[in-house]
Amino acid sequence: MLRYSVLLLLAAMLGAAACSDRVTDVETVFDRQEPQPGADGQTATFGFIQQKILTPSCSMGGCHSGAVPPDLSEGAAYASTVGRLSSTGMPLVDPGSPENSYLYVKMRGGDQLVGSLMPPPGHPGVEPGLTDSLAAWIERGALDDE
Repeated sequence: MLRYSVLLLLAAMLGAAACSDRVTDVETVFDRQEPQPGADGQTATFGFIQQKILTPSCSMGGCHSGAVPPDLSEGAAYASTVGRLSSTGMPLVDPGSPENSYLYVKMRGGDQLVGSLMPPPGHPGVEPGLTDSLAAWIERGALDDE
């Protein structure tokens, strides 16, 4: 019986060694964070956030299209927010932490909010559930994954 077990173990080891050039790096597969859907079921990528929130609600009204920081227009928003500080000293987008991201706080509210929620009255609002997509994008690292 012991001899049979040793032979089975040896066969398994040889089989694994023969396939080792086709084995995927475990770290790469399990540490990769795929885009997560927000509450609205949409995939939370930066491209989605730009298209559904930043362009229609922030930059199209002229508020954050270059004249008033941060510039949230297409092509400038990522560099203007991720890793940058707001006028309050809080990060605009703190990868991994929506609650510590002032962009999220300005749309959702909270103890750290200075002034009023955005967008202001009279400007296109953010559709219900999209702030959850913003949070999901920030939580998974705020990648530039248009």
